[in-house]
Amino acid sequence: SASMTLGFPKLPGLTIRPAYAIHVLDGPVRTDMPAQLHDIQLEFGLECPLSDYFGLRASVTPGVYSDFQGGTVGDALRVSGLLIGTWEIHPDLQFVTGTAVVNLKNLFALPVVGAVWHPTDDLRLDILFPDPRASLRIKSTDTYDRFLYVGGTFFGRTWNIQRSNGTNEDVTYRDWRAFIGIETREKTGV
Repeated sequence: SASMTLGFPKLPGLTIRPAYAIHVLDGPVRTDMPAQLHDIQLEFGLECPLSDYFGLRASVTPGVYSDFQGGTVGDALRVSGLLIGTWEIHPDLQFVTGTAVVNLKNLFALPVVGAVWHPTDDLRLDILFPDPRASLRIKSTDTYDRFLYVGGTFFGRTWNIQRSNGTNEDVTYRDWRAFIGIETREKTGV
């Protein structure tokens, strides 16, 4: 998978994140699943401070989820989103609550609840359900900061697929995942 989050210095709080992922399957043997499933997404996010202590984060992510063998784009179109509020009780601690619309065939939304804590300038702990994450700054220059992160997340997709007999239908998969990675944040706002 590949994605990139774009911020705009002249439009603070606005982000756009195009993403593409391919899922290569080996099985299952009990059903005739296609060998490849595709996700094409475009997330539009907005972060708005409401006051010195309260903020709002909203995003909407239209996407096409399909094997691209049959059906129409309309059959494979799904829209997910996020609406969360933050309450900053200290510059290093925020409480978070809201809803994540996952828009699966068998699950519409998940609650979002928890806290974001910065115990030091180099460490950030997102103690959140359903997406916990810990980030440690490993390098800082005049132009960027680089972070090592580890976390977990809920993953789920409903794809529109074509079965071997030619019929189109939706198939849903979901699980809990762990991840590790490196993130670079440009200080110029890019």
